[in-house]
Amino acid sequence: MYAVKHVINIGRGDWVFIEPLGDLHIGCEGFDHERFQERITAIKKDKNRYWIGMGDMVENIRPYKRGAIDKRWNLNVLRGEPNWETQKELLIQYLKPINNKCLGLLWGNHEWTSMEEQEFINTVANPLGVRFLGALGFIILDIRSGGKKLGEWVIFATHGSYAGYRLGGALNRLQDLARIYVADIYLMGHTHAKSIQQDIRITVEFDKNGRPHVVERPVMYALTGTFHNPYILNTTMYSDMRPVPRSIRKGTITISIDPWTGKLHGYD
Repeated sequence: MYAVKHVINIGRGDWVFIEPLGDLHIGCEGFDHERFQERITAIKKDKNRYWIGMGDMVENIRPYKRGAIDKRWNLNVLRGEPNWETQKELLIQYLKPINNKCLGLLWGNHEWTSMEEQEFINTVANPLGVRFLGALGFIILDIRSGGKKLGEWVIFATHGSYAGYRLGGALNRLQDLARIYVADIYLMGHTHAKSIQQDIRITVEFDKNGRPHVVERPVMYALTGTFHNPYILNTTMYSDMRPVPRSIRKGTITISIDPWTGKLHGYD
C-alpha cells in the first residue's frame, strides 16, 4: 500500500476533475487508441483535470508468468503489439504529454504476473515521471484557492480483483472494501465495467457554542472502465474465449469535486 499527497491550487469558483485511466491493455489488438487519445487531449486542455493510472496499462501477455505457463497466451496475441517492452514504450509515449497531471500510477495483474515491482517502477513509472502507487494506494488532495485551504479529499484507488460477471457484484466488492479503508472517493479497475454510485456518511459535530449538528459527508464509488474493445470481427481474443455476459462500454468515468460546497459529482 502506498500513499501520496498533492496540493492543488484553483481559481475562484473552480472545480477539480479526476479521470481514472486504466485497463488500457496497450498491445492488445482491441486497444482503442482513438478513444484513449480523446481523453489525453481533454486532460491536457483542462487545467483542473487530473488522472490516475488504474493498472493493466499494457497487455503484457507472455508465454510464461513466473515460471508457469500463461493460459492466455496464443498466437493471436501477436496480432497486436507482441513485444512487451515496446508496449511499455508506447504507454510512456502516450502519457508523457500529461505526466504533470498524474495523481498516481497503479499496476494491475497484467503487469505483476510477470514483472517485479521494481522493474515496473524502473521501466514505466520513473521514465514517465509519475508516482508509483502499487496495487492499492491512497491519494490525498489538499485543495486551495488564493492561499486559503478549502479542504482535503481522500481517494482510495485499487486495481482490484473480482471474478464475478455482474456489475452489482463488483460494486459490492468495492463497497465492502470501504468497511476497512476510509476515504471520500473509492475507485476500482480490473472489471472493465463503468459504474458510479453516490452515497453519504453521517456523523455529528459540535459548533463553537457546543451545539451538536448532523453532518452528511458525500462518498463516491466508481468502477473505472476500460479502453479494450472486446467486440472485433475476424479475430479471436481472450475475451472471446471467456465472454462476459454483460456489455462492455469503453472509456472511463469522471469524478468532480466542488471544494466550495464539498459536493462530489460523477459522470459516465
